[in-house]
Amino acid sequence: MKLGTCPCCGSRDLQKVQGEEFVCQACKAPLRFTWSAAHGIGIVLPLTLPNLMQQFPEFIRYGVPAVLLAVLLVLYFKYRRFHLDEIRLNELLLELQHDLQLAGKFSARKTGVLDFIQQMNGLKNTYGKVPAIQTLLREHFNRVGGFNIEEQSRAFSGLYPDIDLNQFSQQQISFAQAEIERLRAYSVKA
Repeated sequence: MKLGTCPCCGSRDLQKVQGEEFVCQACKAPLRFTWSAAHGIGIVLPLTLPNLMQQFPEFIRYGVPAVLLAVLLVLYFKYRRFHLDEIRLNELLLELQHDLQLAGKFSARKTGVLDFIQQMNGLKNTYGKVPAIQTLLREHFNRVGGFNIEEQSRAFSGLYPDIDLNQFSQQQISFAQAEIERLRAYSVKA
């Protein structure tokens, strides 16, 4: 495995997500970088710098920290070793399995439209913020036992007669299955 590359595909096209988390743009693998020698130098160097500065002549003394900082930055950004982020990979797998299970329940008519909208992240962000749907959700959750499945579908189709959530759930099932297979392939490679 080369330094600074994706361990799955060898690509250098990595995008930083946050902190030490990266995503490979070629294969979409969740990555994390390990602590390299540059990190160790960055920790030890400030401890030895005052003694090191005394060994240089007066006219060079102030350029030494700048050179050492430049070397440290090159080591830090050039020689990082990335590995598969197992924690993020497991989180993604759990989210996809939840979505797959929820879409399967909706397709089998074991859960209603309002419950499906409330629990599915993509639908919650699009339809869950619509005032009419919020009113339906409030009535559904304030009612003892909630609306039954037929009442939920009638109420939703009254607001959105042209939207077919069954087709959306089938698309979610196929997408989630493909993503789960892709993510499991990463864990096999590692």
